[in-house]
Amino acid sequence: MSKNTHPEDVKAMIRKRFGSIESLSARCGVKACTLRQALRRRTPLGNRAIARALNKRPAELWPEWFDANTGLPRSAPRETADLKRVAA
Repeated sequence: MSKNTHPEDVKAMIRKRFGSIESLSARCGVKACTLRQALRRRTPLGNRAIARALNKRPAELWPEWFDANTGLPRSAPRETADLKRVAA
């Protein structure tokens, strides 16, 4: 599996096309803070808004977070019950 696009590279693409994250926010109707969070963590609403604005699929920008075949967010790794137990 390939790595996610670096957040600074995505920001540069946004700046080239829209000038700023705030401008993109106004155009797509998603809060700027949501878009900023989407650069660093899985936020499906923000990730999809950014990808759509850049004419890409979310899996192209964030292959670690989105399935390339379905376009759906991948499952977040979860701790097992054994890891949550405190050793007695």
